[in-house]
Amino acid sequence: MTTEHIHITKAEHIKDMKLKIFFSDGNVQIVDFIQYLTCHPHPQYNKYNGPKKFRHFKIDNGNLVWGKDWDMVFPLDQLYHGRIDIPDSLRGFYKTTEPKRHFKLLFLCALIEYTARKTKNRNRVIVNALGETKLKELYQQANAESILDLDKISEDLIQQYLIEEDYFDITDSKFDIPAHWEIAKVYKRLIIKVSQDNPKQYIRVLRTVYNSWIAEKIDDYNCAFYCDTTERIAYAYLTGKPL
Repeated sequence: MTTEHIHITKAEHIKDMKLKIFFSDGNVQIVDFIQYLTCHPHPQYNKYNGPKKFRHFKIDNGNLVWGKDWDMVFPLDQLYHGRIDIPDSLRGFYKTTEPKRHFKLLFLCALIEYTARKTKNRNRVIVNALGETKLKELYQQANAESILDLDKISEDLIQQYLIEEDYFDITDSKFDIPAHWEIAKVYKRLIIKVSQDNPKQYIRVLRTVYNSWIAEKIDDYNCAFYCDTTERIAYAYLTGKPL
């Protein structure tokens, strides 16, 4: 069915990243944007990767949009059929830009960050709840398709390991919150540097880093420590001297 003469009349936020969308012909769809936004590397979309800003959408000229200048908009045909397609370029993004061992580590750090934010915990809570054996398993099993299942994997871990919601709110910041993938890259690079890029040491170093003072510095978005170079962050961590 063509959607050429159909437009969106209204949309309602249900919860998390789900919207109930109403169309001019009476069609109603519930669309979950979580998979697309959790794996999309485009920095323009990062700020909407969380319920707080995601719910600030509007209907403009029959389209569902985010931002004054249409920062984010999705094809009407996909919304009408209750889906958001993952482009092939996105599916292959991490295959072409990351060595296999680095991607696996990036995914694991992103999963930790995402789960911590979802449950309002510090990262170390997630790391310690999972333990060395599970962390190694997640690292070994990670592949390019894992990014598409990030939210499901996270939810399964929360249920399996009984991770309870806490009160650590990263949105309490005067600056924009970096996406979980961006912070995951900071941790990934630090772990690679400290371990001298030895995959056999990744998990040991990961657990040590997330349980150290450096993690609280990186996760403090009221300062720009996480924006510093990997060399300077690693030096601070290894010497115990904050920059």
